[in-house]
Amino acid sequence: MPPLPGSLTYLLVEDCPGISSVAGLSGSLTHLMLSNLSGLTNIGELPNSLTHLMLYNLSALTSVSPLPGKLTHFQVEHCPAITSVGGLPCSLTYLLFFNLPELTKVPELPGSLTRVYGHNCPGLTSLMVGKPMIGEPMIEIR
Repeated sequence: MPPLPGSLTYLLVEDCPGISSVAGLSGSLTHLMLSNLSGLTNIGELPNSLTHLMLYNLSALTSVSPLPGKLTHFQVEHCPAITSVGGLPCSLTYLLFFNLPELTKVPELPGSLTRVYGHNCPGLTSLMVGKPMIGEPMIEIR
């Protein structure tokens, strides 16, 4: 990817099949959405400032790790090759996994989560919560 302005806080990268990695992103980035990147095989190290990460239709991506410590919202949809997700940060409050047929490994869920959604993840047979969830958590797995 080309160099990005240091002041950038929101980035959407969509329909760019030639991108294979998004390493080296701006340190002030808080929201990142990656969509329809058929060549993306490696996300690389993400900025610690990132609070929202949304991954859509990334057909070549097999894993996501490590996740930034300030991440509160993590959403992964239609990524058919993903088999595992790295450690989930203690700051995470929202987690969505949708249509991840090869996903088999998810680390212990942090107690900070208030919403967890999973749908069409047939390889995922169990979820483990590290400590009681705060508030009135909602877990929906189908």
